[in-house]
Amino acid sequence: MMENLVAHPGHPERKMALNIVHLEDENDLLEGMRFVLEELEPDAQVTPFAKSDDILDYIDAHCNEVALFILDIRVPGPVNGLDVARHIRKIGCRAAIVVTSAYEPPSAQVIQELGIHYFRKPWDLPDTILKMLALAKK
Repeated sequence: MMENLVAHPGHPERKMALNIVHLEDENDLLEGMRFVLEELEPDAQVTPFAKSDDILDYIDAHCNEVALFILDIRVPGPVNGLDVARHIRKIGCRAAIVVTSAYEPPSAQVIQELGIHYFRKPWDLPDTILKMLALAKK
């Protein structure tokens, strides 16, 4: 398991939660992804965001508890998904980051500099989620 997984306080015998933050402005995809993630990984706890307004404050408060960030690039709010990824790395968070888009992918240089993974939309949901969960568990 990853070092940034959180044990359930007072219950050392319980498995650690796999905390995932998902930024996605398409509500059907946000809810569908949450449902499938939690079905495929019973210990997953998904925190959804439909716009970037509150995500930076959440990351600042909880970054070390998160195993995986799934960030759509084009979202409403003051910053886009790549800006969120930059913020995550700037504060020293080492969690896995997957950025997604149906539009132009980030450059190879940005992917390498930020240590992120890119998944182009549309996805085959179960297959893509299994790949994302594997990244979260590294």
